[in-house]
Amino acid sequence: MELPNISVASFLKAMYWSKHSGAQTVEEFSEKLEKYLHLLKLPVEVLNRPINQSFSGGEKKRLELLQMLLLEPKYAILDEVDSGVDRQSAETLIRAIEVCRQNFNTGFLVITHYQKFLDLLNPNQRLLLREGIIVILSETKDPDSSRGIQNDVS
Repeated sequence: MELPNISVASFLKAMYWSKHSGAQTVEEFSEKLEKYLHLLKLPVEVLNRPINQSFSGGEKKRLELLQMLLLEPKYAILDEVDSGVDRQSAETLIRAIEVCRQNFNTGFLVITHYQKFLDLLNPNQRLLLREGIIVILSETKDPDSSRGIQNDVS
C-alpha cells in the first residue's frame, strides 16, 4: 500500500521509538539505520521517499527487512520473501536474516518455494508440506555452520 504523505524516515522513526522509547538515543538510532541501509544495499535517499510509492518489488522487500532489523523481533514469519529476487538480492535478504538470528536471537518461520534459497539460508529445520500434510521433517546437522555469506554487521 502506498502512503504518499508519509516518508520512509518518518515511518521508521515512529516505528522504532514505539518499541525502544527511552532505551536508546537518537544517535544510536541513526547509527543503526545507517548500518542497516548499508547491509540491505539501500541508498540513504530512500528515506525521503513516500512509503512504497514507486518502489520496486525488491526495494519493498528490503524495506520490510529494514523494519525487522530495527524492531529486533523475538520471532518473525517471512512469507515468500525470496519470490522474484535474483541470487545477489537473495544473499542480501539472508544477511539481514542472519543479523537478526545472531544479534537478537530471532526465531524465524520462512515460507518459500525455492530450494536454492533454503540452501543459502541453511535453516535449523526444514518442513515439506504436501496437500497440507508434513511429509518431510529434517534437521540441519550443524545449524551454526558457515552459510557461505559473510556478514559485516554486528
